[in-house]
Amino acid sequence: MTKTKLLLTAIACFIISNSYSQNYQDVLRYSQKFYQSSARSAGSGSAFGAIGADPVSFSINPAGLGLYRRNEFTMGVGYEHPTTTSTYFGNDSFEVSDNLNVSNMNLVIANLKYDDDKPKTEGWVAFNFAIGFNRTNSFNKKIYVKGVNDANSFTQSFLGDAEGRSDTSIQADDKFSLTRLAYEAYLIDNNDKSKPRHYTSASQTENPTNFKSLQTDEISYRGSMNDINLSIGGNYSNNFFIGASVLIPTINYHYQRTFTETNQNPNFNYYKSSQYTEYVNTTGVGISANAGIIYKPNDNFRFGVSGQLPTFYSMSDDYKYSITGNFINNASQTSNSPTGEFPYSIVTPSRVTISAAAINNKYGFLSLDYEFIGYNTGRIATNYEGARQQNENVRYYYRGIGNLRIGGELRYDLFSFRAGYGLYGSPYNSSIGAVPTNAKAAANAFTFGAGYREKTFFIDAAYQIIQSNSFYLPYSISSGTVNPGATINSSANNIIITFGTRF
Repeated sequence: MTKTKLLLTAIACFIISNSYSQNYQDVLRYSQKFYQSSARSAGSGSAFGAIGADPVSFSINPAGLGLYRRNEFTMGVGYEHPTTTSTYFGNDSFEVSDNLNVSNMNLVIANLKYDDDKPKTEGWVAFNFAIGFNRTNSFNKKIYVKGVNDANSFTQSFLGDAEGRSDTSIQADDKFSLTRLAYEAYLIDNNDKSKPRHYTSASQTENPTNFKSLQTDEISYRGSMNDINLSIGGNYSNNFFIGASVLIPTINYHYQRTFTETNQNPNFNYYKSSQYTEYVNTTGVGISANAGIIYKPNDNFRFGVSGQLPTFYSMSDDYKYSITGNFINNASQTSNSPTGEFPYSIVTPSRVTISAAAINNKYGFLSLDYEFIGYNTGRIATNYEGARQQNENVRYYYRGIGNLRIGGELRYDLFSFRAGYGLYGSPYNSSIGAVPTNAKAAANAFTFGAGYREKTFFIDAAYQIIQSNSFYLPYSISSGTVNPGATINSSANNIIITFGTRF
């Protein structure tokens, strides 16, 4: 099998498969981070690895905690307006959704050291502590795919697993087998009794060469990732800052899909339409830690480096499937799976961030972060049938990649104005050419923001646009017929407002 067919089959495996299983797509989903914490950091492109004194520091470089001089409480709220445009068989479709959320909530306790009632300036001058949470990624979006397919049918996607098996064997599959559900819904059948182990699909019953169908795919994603953090940071002589965080990441992910195929040839009377629905609800909690340092040689420059250990997640999935076939004379047959439950574990990659910033205490700053993540080192840590193959897919299809974030802030009196940019590289192995070059999940983030700060109170606002292109394959056909799939253009439009007080 060619690399192209291998990749297309792998991309589709999590959409149409014999039974539910965790796969390499899950590892990528929970490894990526697009920070939506405080409005100040978001407005500056989240390039805060060397800036510090901001809640996002606890997730990127906890040494930034050492830069706090006063106690602080912050809370942020966010509004998301994600949009998607899909192109499938030459047809463009648009979808939009909305979401309100809490982006961060953090409490910092500054513990400055004093000599004779004056803050120390030499040695360990502060040990600060923080507790809270930061939003690190959002899954919220909807996708609508629509097009007239004259190349193949959804019903053909089940033939590969059925071929060569007896009816009894298929009916003996577990209750989550999509091949079994399709057989029970009459989407595949053994019509030629002279070939008892040969199957045809409902769309092939009359004339497969002229079959065409209207296909629609409605997909809804909801949920987010958040870091609960317990952090400590130290300040040595106002030149060296160190910090460490224990991170407890949480995951809430909800996926619902309805795929419909409707026969568009009026001369075909037997097969009218089919529908496939899928529901997945995932919850997870993990453990990780990060540590970092910031060096400030003078008041105008800061340099930072930090690293985060792999994150170990304990996950749980609930899932359910349904397949319906509609035929001549309004006959209909539906086959449902029960609701399944599956606990498992995954390990997401470590990451390293190198940062630099130029600062003018009166006029603002310019900052840069470079973050490296080895996406090909993540893995499913639970032993089950197929887990080894999925981990091989992680190593084969993904790669290590760097993300670049740059941002700045301009101050005028009590007001600040910010802008930033993030380039998030494609996690896919560049040597694999099956996915279109403009759809390999690279992302660009453009951010703008403003703030108002008094001595004891501040408010910040940010507008964040995250744009990405991806490839989506509704189903695959093992016979070698290639479904061209859909290109998805996504734009996550986020507004974040943060309120804070110092005391």
